[in-house]
Amino acid sequence: MSALKKLLTAPWLSFLVLGGIGYSLFPNAVEKPLIHISQSDFETYRDAWVRQNRMMTTPELEQRLLDQMVAEEALMQRALALNLQSLPVIQDRLKKLGSFLEEDSPVPPGDEELINRALELGLLQSDPVIRRYLVSTLERAMVQSVPLEIGEQEIENYYRQHQEDYLIPSRRDIVHVYFSVDEGATAATAAAAREGLGSPHLTEDRDAIFSRGNVFYSGHVFSGKNQQQLANIFGSEFAAQVEQLQPGVWSQPLRSAYGWHLVWPDNVVPAVTPPLEQVRDKVVARVRQGKEKELLQQQVELLKKEYDIVVDIRAPAGSAS
Repeated sequence: MSALKKLLTAPWLSFLVLGGIGYSLFPNAVEKPLIHISQSDFETYRDAWVRQNRMMTTPELEQRLLDQMVAEEALMQRALALNLQSLPVIQDRLKKLGSFLEEDSPVPPGDEELINRALELGLLQSDPVIRRYLVSTLERAMVQSVPLEIGEQEIENYYRQHQEDYLIPSRRDIVHVYFSVDEGATAATAAAAREGLGSPHLTEDRDAIFSRGNVFYSGHVFSGKNQQQLANIFGSEFAAQVEQLQPGVWSQPLRSAYGWHLVWPDNVVPAVTPPLEQVRDKVVARVRQGKEKELLQQQVELLKKEYDIVVDIRAPAGSAS
């Protein structure tokens, strides 16, 4: 059994949950450890989020980031208190970080010395890879420490409320003649070419049909495509128009990101929502994810009560504790 699997099935997990509940009943029984968030700490956290997500923050978002930062710090401190840093993957990471700091020495440092170098520089607490691994490992442990029951009624209710998530979209074959705007084509060019255009199902006529326009790099025939797949090729506006076309006739000129097209849709398969039994596994997984998320939020709120949280920043209105 791996070290991580042992962790996730260890008996202490029950005490982790019960300990938080016990503390909520006797809040003054012990002195609480401190979580202190300074202005500098928050700005570093916020700026890292902005760089990663490439978007600016708002006061509401900054409040959520502050709440998230406090929760992560509580989880981090608890993970260290439980000695999760002894997991092999963390020890290997510390050795790797220590090797980057290696000084010129006639004798190569051993593993313990490399780890100590990383620890002396505070990399156990500050390295984002280590923090993310410890926090996510403890989150999984907290969720798995409590058995989740999913009833049939819950499954049926979720399916009824989210049927659109399981909709199989309509599909169709299309044949199109392309007119490149780079070659000077206009809607009138395509409309003129439509006159006398025969059925593309007569294979011997297809080359003559396509020769009325220009060569399209992805071809002139697309089979079994849904709206999103067509949008990925031609653009969303074009795909939405194709969705409304009458099968078995040439369309009026349609504009895409590339130029103008005459489109012949055929073999339309209507959209369908599969019965619950066909998507049961997916529905159960979604229900479980929702319950696990709710459980984790409850567990983290209990955990935060075990700390004295001091937020010393110019934060937006709201409480992080």
